[in-house]
Amino acid sequence: MTEAEGRDSYDPPGRDADLLPEEGVKELADRLTEYMTRIELADIPEVVEQVLDDFLIQCGGIPDDLDDPDAFERIVNNQLAVTLAFQLGRLAGRSPHLVERFTEEALEKWGTFHLDKDTEVTIEDFDRLAERVLPKLRRWRYYLGRE
Repeated sequence: MTEAEGRDSYDPPGRDADLLPEEGVKELADRLTEYMTRIELADIPEVVEQVLDDFLIQCGGIPDDLDDPDAFERIVNNQLAVTLAFQLGRLAGRSPHLVERFTEEALEKWGTFHLDKDTEVTIEDFDRLAERVLPKLRRWRYYLGRE
């Protein structure tokens, strides 16, 4: 049995704490985003957009000071982030084979590194945010309690 055959349907490639280097993450994100915009980026019903905005509010994505000169730009950027995440979920639901193929190709091209169990974040780690900081923050929040 190959590694891919041994995965269940909820275990996409790269899920076993194997991560892409930062350059690979950017390339995969760009590739998926490019494909999403070819399919449909502006056809979300307004009610679903309201739900996405509510998620944004719930997670603290709206600045406390709406009079701040940067508030509008931050809100719009955060709306774009949740909209792209929603679209990625739609793409993964509609075409999981495509998302898996792009992911497998990125893993083959860029190689992987394993996220160790160490949860410490150092100042140097901030130079490689997508590799060394954000995965650890996500692990702190969502996975450490389950391990």
